Amino acid sequence: MKTTHRIRYCALGLIACASVLHYAHAITYYESATLGPTGPYANSGFDIDASQYLGWRFHLNAPFQVQAIGGNISGSGTFFGAIVPVSSLSAFPSGRPFDDTTISVTTFRGPGNATDISTPLSALLAPGDYALIFGSEQFGTSGQGTMSFFNQDLPGGSPYLSWRVGIWQEFDAGHLFAPPTPSGIRFVVSGVVVPEPNAGALFVLALGP
Repeated sequence: MKTTHRIRYCALGLIACASVLHYAHAITYYESATLGPTGPYANSGFDIDASQYLGWRFHLNAPFQVQAIGGNISGSGTFFGAIVPVSSLSAFPSGRPFDDTTISVTTFRGPGNATDISTPLSALLAPGDYALIFGSEQFGTSGQGTMSFFNQDLPGGSPYLSWRVGIWQEFDAGHLFAPPTPSGIRFVVSGVVVPEPNAGALFVLALGP
């Protein structure tokens, strides 16, 4: 009878383990917009360079291991991508433009014509609100580029933001930009949701005597 119980517990443990592993390895994407046209005819957009950085805020309900960031970007030279915390989806980063609250930064080379790029970035984020920011002339980069506005905004998305002429601005300040109502800028954060601790506890329990 004891052997039968151990077999049953082991079977439960394997099922729980498989479930946890499947959950942990499922790639999750946080996106501001679905991908639109790419290539030379999609290079029009909003500048990312020394004078303007572009950002997008997103919310996490669970711990999240970031693996890569990206977006529909064109340009030459080098650029940075940074994740910073924000106090809410309507708040600006605390730095001017960055400070020691910046969580993780990566740099990448511009792709030339508009391309849906993805560049590795590793960061373990607790539940909360964050902003993904792209630009140049920081963190050793120097480039001239744009983020295409030919993408389709996803419903319910949080507002874009920009660092322009030394001031954080909501990216719906139409008098600063053309066209008057900015939209369709694609930011992507990809990675895996970190399993909650009780999932591991379930696995240990399933292997118990």
